[in-house]
Amino acid sequence: MKRIERPVRWVLILVMLAAMVITPALSSPGSASAQSGGTSVRVFFIRDGRIASARRAKTSQDISIFNGSLIALLRGPRADERAAGLSTAFNEFATPTASVEYDEETSIATVDFSADFTELTDRIRILGMAQVVFTLTQFGEIDGVLITVDGADVPILDGESNTLDRAAKRSDYEAVTPAIFVEAPELLTTVRSPIRIRGTANTFEATFNYALYDENDNLLAENFVTATSGTGTRGRFNETIDYELNETGRGTLIVYEASAKDGSWINVVAIPLYLRATVEPPTATPTVTKTLTATPTSTIAAVSSQTPTVTPVTGATVAPTTAPRPTNTAQPTNTPRPENTPALTNTPKPTNTPQPTAIPKPTEVPVVSLTIKVADCPPGMGIDDLVPSECGQISSGFGFRLTSRQHDIDLTLRDAMRAGVGFWWAELPYETYLLESVGLPDSSMTFFIPRSISVEGSAGSGYSISLDEVSGNLEVTIYLLNRWIELAPF
Repeated sequence: MKRIERPVRWVLILVMLAAMVITPALSSPGSASAQSGGTSVRVFFIRDGRIASARRAKTSQDISIFNGSLIALLRGPRADERAAGLSTAFNEFATPTASVEYDEETSIATVDFSADFTELTDRIRILGMAQVVFTLTQFGEIDGVLITVDGADVPILDGESNTLDRAAKRSDYEAVTPAIFVEAPELLTTVRSPIRIRGTANTFEATFNYALYDENDNLLAENFVTATSGTGTRGRFNETIDYELNETGRGTLIVYEASAKDGSWINVVAIPLYLRATVEPPTATPTVTKTLTATPTSTIAAVSSQTPTVTPVTGATVAPTTAPRPTNTAQPTNTPRPENTPALTNTPKPTNTPQPTAIPKPTEVPVVSLTIKVADCPPGMGIDDLVPSECGQISSGFGFRLTSRQHDIDLTLRDAMRAGVGFWWAELPYETYLLESVGLPDSSMTFFIPRSISVEGSAGSGYSISLDEVSGNLEVTIYLLNRWIELAPF
């Protein structure tokens, strides 16, 4: 695809910068939005171990929009959102003890949680902090967030488990932010053409692609997007997507980065949406049916007066008076046949189906899926200078083992189902698994998996991969490196 010409690109950047300057002014600390609520808000949950956005309806006028958004966040994802992969680090155990305190001089918001917050594991607390920070900093008034527990200060961890000595900002959670982070449209929202797509990205040369599909997987639109910055620096993007669709229905927006090495899709995020039709259905025909049913006698009279030549037929139309035939429609009274249908009583067979009562057993052990992709990096590339977009995905020439002592599970890539160029295991029980190499290509000396909330360890000691309600259906990428680097355990 051809790229946007440089003059046009700079115009787009200037427009986005102007919007960023204007937005805070419209939502100043004393604005109605901050004081009274009454508008829709975004809340941020977890999807595949990273931040994802959802939308909530208007908040109550009785509380501030800050508190309204926090309450909506702590209520958690809806059932349909959970089915689409959203989860949360917060359950009933961590609740705010007071309203969000906002300091106008420092632009810092403080949230006070109950003591249960300190009982969360570090990885869960990091995700919870990221959710709160992203939710509250959506408002121009708030630059950072502090967390207290029963009024006392507590250590704040960034996305890489480092302790912060200041209020947390979005940039502190880059490790749990998707490379292509779409804030709008939010998951499972209803959109119409043109779709406004906004967010941030940290991709090679600040460029990524999108593809929009309808519910039958027909491609509606595709193009590339250029953010304000990339290649190690997160930049903003704001684009529109036009599409044509005859009938309203489900759809999917996919954003991805094309590998510079082989064009394969990397950093893929799929967002299910409801797409409104672009063509309105005709509404003329229903009006005709209304006139016919309104006064049939008057319409007949009107027709006969307009077509006197048809008057002889009116004599014949007296036949309708003979139309007590409908009264013969008492035939339905012959339909006591249903009474003969006690044969259905022979269907107590379903009562033999108490078998489903045996099915609750699986619910005793929650399960998720794990997808592993393997990428071969160019000669000389190591961890310090790793550029994921230059590493092409491969599907042979290596071996890995996944073990779990608690459930006595020992899996290799041969046990997995193929998912494109990756490997997929379904219905793995919640647990921490150890991933070890059982064979690397001759050209590779070691391997590396980026650290995240769900992944810890090193090539030497093996990587531990945690599968639980927070990680959800997890996807990890293993990078094969041919330059030996001593990897200390995390």
